[in-house]
Amino acid sequence: MTDGQKRLQLANRIREGTTDLDALGWIVFWNLKNVDINQAQFKAYLTECGLNPKFALEHNYRSAFIRALRNLEEQRIIRRVDEDTNVIVYQFTAEKRTRQDAGLRLDYEYETRVVVDKNIYRESGDFEKALIEGDGEIRKALIALFSREKVRYRSPDVTRYIQRIFRTNADIVTLRDQGSVYFVPSVFRSTVDAVAKLVAALGGESTFDAIPMPNVSASRTLVKRAFSAEADSLIKDLLAEIQSALDGGLRPNDDNYDKWAQGKMKKVEEIRNRVGLYGDVLNGGGDKILKECADLETTILKPRILMV
Repeated sequence: MTDGQKRLQLANRIREGTTDLDALGWIVFWNLKNVDINQAQFKAYLTECGLNPKFALEHNYRSAFIRALRNLEEQRIIRRVDEDTNVIVYQFTAEKRTRQDAGLRLDYEYETRVVVDKNIYRESGDFEKALIEGDGEIRKALIALFSREKVRYRSPDVTRYIQRIFRTNADIVTLRDQGSVYFVPSVFRSTVDAVAKLVAALGGESTFDAIPMPNVSASRTLVKRAFSAEADSLIKDLLAEIQSALDGGLRPNDDNYDKWAQGKMKKVEEIRNRVGLYGDVLNGGGDKILKECADLETTILKPRILMV
């Protein structure tokens, strides 16, 4: 969040026909149905909507591998049987319906097991090389499916990217414990419009709705409550991560301490910046969050201070 954005008031003017309204922000929600696009298509849609095509990332190897496995589940059972830092192992068991004297029954027959060498994939990025064991036909199918699935996006994938777009280009607060309905400050209308255009480009039955939230007391109370709850959850999770690392023996003389500390401090700063953005609706309620941010920084730096 830039300093300029933080200085902006949440309330903004919007026009409905010939009427000017004072809006606190937007209530946004979407419903993506039957989305099935590849990386090239997703990048094109993002570019057409004025969004960064870099949002169209390949799925990581584990996700792509699991998706490929799911494509091969018809009439067989696929189960993970082992995994460590070096390999991941899945077994394929065929399920067949046979007729016996007593009637139909299901029989199970071992087909193969597939083994992926994690180190080979990390070093080469080549799934075919990393797939060091597996039946010929299943191996061939997995390699082809992996290549397809790592750049294939369905409805849940695009939903995650929409959330990421709002968190990167704007700000978004969950209004329901179950998610799915969000608040976006009015100063980020361009991002709301861009995402609406993106969902429209997907076609089909996918929908995106953005409803202006009037700048009234009830709206400010709702946003204050939602943001405070979200900030509290973020702080608790971050504190747990910090304590876990320090209790595990992480110290300033460790090689990765500085990188770890910088990463945690960055997360604290992100929370502090968001408090600045929502200052108008927090109405003094941000002081508690800012104090907790300061306490987090003290906890992160405490081992270094003790060494001095």
